Amino acid sequence: MDAKSNYDSDFTGKASSEKYIEIFRNNRDGIVIVDTEGGIIDANPAFCKILGYSLDELKNLKDLYQITPEKWHKWENEEIWEKRLLKNGYSGVYQKEFIHKEGHVFPVELQSYAVKSDDGKIEYLWGSVRDISDQVDHLKELRQSEAKWRSYVDNSPYGVFIANQKGEYKEVNDAACRITGYSMEELLSMAIPDLLTPESAPLGIAHFDEMMEKGEAVGEIGFRHKSGESKFWKVSAVKLNEERFLGFVEDITDRKSYRDLIEKNLKSLRQAEKLANLGTFERNWITGEKVWSDGFYKLLGIENKNRHYSHDDFMDFVHPDDRERVAKHIKTTIAVKKTNEYPFSDYLKRWQTKTYSRNCDYRI
Repeated sequence: MDAKSNYDSDFTGKASSEKYIEIFRNNRDGIVIVDTEGGIIDANPAFCKILGYSLDELKNLKDLYQITPEKWHKWENEEIWEKRLLKNGYSGVYQKEFIHKEGHVFPVELQSYAVKSDDGKIEYLWGSVRDISDQVDHLKELRQSEAKWRSYVDNSPYGVFIANQKGEYKEVNDAACRITGYSMEELLSMAIPDLLTPESAPLGIAHFDEMMEKGEAVGEIGFRHKSGESKFWKVSAVKLNEERFLGFVEDITDRKSYRDLIEKNLKSLRQAEKLANLGTFERNWITGEKVWSDGFYKLLGIENKNRHYSHDDFMDFVHPDDRERVAKHIKTTIAVKKTNEYPFSDYLKRWQTKTYSRNCDYRI
């Protein structure tokens, strides 16, 4: 009796079971029955749909190799047929490709079983097949996305740290190593507290807690370089999921030093203005932004420091007889980009009623 007859006999014997027929015909996965030479004996509608063939067209094919790309023939014969099905009667789940009736090649996931006679001889085989094109495409997109992400991380000028919920570093980039002075191997054996200075530890812990609670946090925190030097970095952290957290860090040590120095100088300047009865103002001639010092407000007799004062407002304080000359001096100073001093009279207005004049030196 040939494989088809054996299959027909088995199937007929089970035909009384409507459940068996329903499973075979209505299964969403493709099911195919083949003889020991690979010829197709039967297939369910799902298998026909996957390949684009009718059942009769499939039966007329010489064997499954006609719908399988040649690159799979040798491997499938040696690995699946000889090593698995002949020995164990089961192929296990594996992946390969099929050729659709329209000619395009697509990936499938399948598993095959050998049906044996009482004497152990294989009579026919059946297998279930699933089109995994969407899965493979998604995986390909994911790998491309991961490759793109890896490229961004590896080439980022910012330090990148990925930590778990315990604060242990699980992934870092080269910039993180450069900023901290530690090797990648060293950083991956450390946790967030290991890089914090004693003074910044409470702030660092609070920053991590904020990120855990809100999903993101940004802050400036002191850290300890491998050399032992205390530095500062800006940390922008986000929660990726409940177990992974991403932080971008930027070394702002120099910037913070300059900022602290500027603040110190501004405090000294304000103190000097107060002692010497001086005032200063700044104007960005590109943006038009103006900044008047407390001393300058005081010299002009202005008590409302919250109001926005324009350049025209300033000129309104200059004595009418001096306005044209002051405007000319300002224009000349901007042109030559040099500091100059000019004497002029300022015209002070207090409460819009009381006015008086006095001489002062004007430096721009």
